[in-house]
Amino acid sequence: MRVRPINQSGSATMVVVFVLLVAVVIGAVYYYPKQTGKNNASQSILLHKVEKGDFEAFITEPGEVASSSNVEIKCLVKSHGSPGTAILKICKDGIRVKKGDLLIQFDDSLLQNQVLGQKIVVANDETQFIQANNNLENARRTLTQYTEGLYAQEHEVLESQLYGAQAELERSSTRLEGYRELRKNGFISAADLRAEEFTVEKSKRDLSVAKKKLDVYERFTRAKMIGGYEAEIKKQQANVQAATSTLELSRQREAEIKQQISNCKVLAPADGQVVYANDPDRRGDPIVIKEGTVIRENQVVIRLPDFGKMQVDV
Repeated sequence: MRVRPINQSGSATMVVVFVLLVAVVIGAVYYYPKQTGKNNASQSILLHKVEKGDFEAFITEPGEVASSSNVEIKCLVKSHGSPGTAILKICKDGIRVKKGDLLIQFDDSLLQNQVLGQKIVVANDETQFIQANNNLENARRTLTQYTEGLYAQEHEVLESQLYGAQAELERSSTRLEGYRELRKNGFISAADLRAEEFTVEKSKRDLSVAKKKLDVYERFTRAKMIGGYEAEIKKQQANVQAATSTLELSRQREAEIKQQISNCKVLAPADGQVVYANDPDRRGDPIVIKEGTVIRENQVVIRLPDFGKMQVDV
């Protein structure tokens, strides 16, 4: 019976595998400490103590640095149909200013002339106002004078005329009776009697006229005079109201001009750095802020940026 060489081949294989394992273990033992040393050296170089600090990032993009909060200084001088108001004086661009410092002085020469002319208008309107009030007081006094003085005085005059006419009629009537007795006895002529009769008739007519005068005065003349005086009072009241309104408008206009003069002088509302607002106009043309430049109403002239709120616009 022949023995097969299978067992010998298997033993040889096991030996080879064992030798390879031993070689691997020896290599690992020899190589690992060196690699560990290298890794430790590399890690020691990259180590850094963690601490709080600024993070710097660099971005290359076109843009500009600006503040997100700006105090805008505008022209508050009204144009009134003109292109605007010229800058007479302005502080330098880029300088730092304190609150209350002069920033801009606009040309106020035209406004100064206007306020002088308006003062004359106000003075004339004040005169008209005083005169209107005096006329009103005079009209009231005239009514009081008539109702409490002149009416009673005129009424007494008419009553006196009435009493005088009555007395004259009584006297002439008494004389007529005497004349008639004298005529019966032939002491006077018929012509004398007729003359006395005419005197009595005249006395009667005078009495009638006196009564009518008093009646007309009491019923019509008094009401007419009082109505006229009251109408004059209303007229003068209307004149006073008109003069008051005119004076108020004149004074208001004067105050507006003075306010415009005040607006020509612009002071810094807060501390900051001056930045000219060289913005393009409505047509896209650049506006150069400088002395002599005409600025329209509500146009921004200067900006005072808040440096605590800076940002980059890219």
